[in-house]
Amino acid sequence: MTTPDLALLLDNAGFRTPSAEKMAIERIREEELRAMFDLLPDPFRAATKAVVLDGMRTDEAAELLSIPAATVLTRVHRGRARLRSMITEQREKEREI
Repeated sequence: MTTPDLALLLDNAGFRTPSAEKMAIERIREEELRAMFDLLPDPFRAATKAVVLDGMRTDEAAELLSIPAATVLTRVHRGRARLRSMITEQREKEREI
């Protein structure tokens, strides 16, 4: 996953991030992003990867994951929210140093 991928994760489908947050995302190293993404619970990670990173439609991801489309949407939403929280927490820790 590259930095633009994470920006897409957070900005896609109605999740508009403030420009300051986008700037912070751009400064995050790729290995940090991978680590954060890997920390997502498996169901959130799988749905988010399928829809956002792999570009699947919700119905395609639902079929792939054998879950209802509404569940895919919920998991992607929650996955993005957790990633935003992790990024915010990381930035706050860096400011304390």
